[in-house]
Amino acid sequence: MSRNSHEQLYDMGVLLNMLKTYNKDNKIIALNMPIDTETQRSHLIRKYEKEEVGIYRYFLEQRIKKLEYLEQSSRMERSFLAMLFGKTAQELNVNIQTYKKSMARGFPIKELTKEQEIKILYKLNNQCEEIK
Repeated sequence: MSRNSHEQLYDMGVLLNMLKTYNKDNKIIALNMPIDTETQRSHLIRKYEKEEVGIYRYFLEQRIKKLEYLEQSSRMERSFLAMLFGKTAQELNVNIQTYKKSMARGFPIKELTKEQEIKILYKLNNQCEEIK
């Protein structure tokens, strides 16, 4: 999704505000990940199999085909990874809370699951392989 200049300026302002508020060590990494539509497709396939009305089946089939096309195309999903640091666990928790508060106006912050962390660390150490 492309953003207009007003939205881009707003995003830059949020990022600059974060850099002013959170003046500790951090690293922001931009990641291009392949699009994964498996869960959406499996849900739509289950609905398709249960549906009896022909017109609804047609639209569900169209949505499934679109998701398959997205996954097979070379489109990538851009996401950003923020790495925060602290000398102690307590300092790290304070840093995380400060970071989340400073970014709350513009960017939704989600913590990664252990599985996601492992996949990203694997990708950063093995850049020739795709994440699946």
